[in-house]
Amino acid sequence: ISLDPLAELDYPPFAVVVDEPYVPVYPGQWPVVQSSDRLSLGQNSNPEEERQLAILKRQWGEEMVPPVKSDDEGGKDGGESSSDNIEDRNFNLFDGQVLAFYLVSTLQFIDPFNRRDLTRPELCALDAYLEAYNLGRANVVEAFDEKGVSLSTAGAAAQTSAGRAEILRQQATGILA
Repeated sequence: ISLDPLAELDYPPFAVVVDEPYVPVYPGQWPVVQSSDRLSLGQNSNPEEERQLAILKRQWGEEMVPPVKSDDEGGKDGGESSSDNIEDRNFNLFDGQVLAFYLVSTLQFIDPFNRRDLTRPELCALDAYLEAYNLGRANVVEAFDEKGVSLSTAGAAAQTSAGRAEILRQQATGILA
């Protein structure tokens, strides 16, 4: 979408989870540094892990590394569910501002790398990202809601007969509503 290197941005890139479950990544959750890695720094930890953490901090700043949660903070009583955990996940990274304006201008709410339809919570995270880094307002969720169809004709799901039937069903529901 953009030819500018992500490392040259004045703000961190926007992350989209590549594989299921597709959970939104809100500002401050990425880059993910495993809490065990952060706790062990300077205590005979793996030098490669220290090097990678130093690179992350140098590129994105100390404030971009999420704080370490103690075991009693994020435990069974209301912490993240295992499906919401984004540690050890793969991400597609984008200039969030360019991605937001691309999605709104084309009305194709897909991950441009793998053509997967983005979920509404992921689009909410993109709007929150724009606000958190003062990148303007694209109203991505508003455009998604106004379109009235959650599947994109350019997405991978639309390439199947079941996907095309679902798009037609959603369009008909929008007309009759």
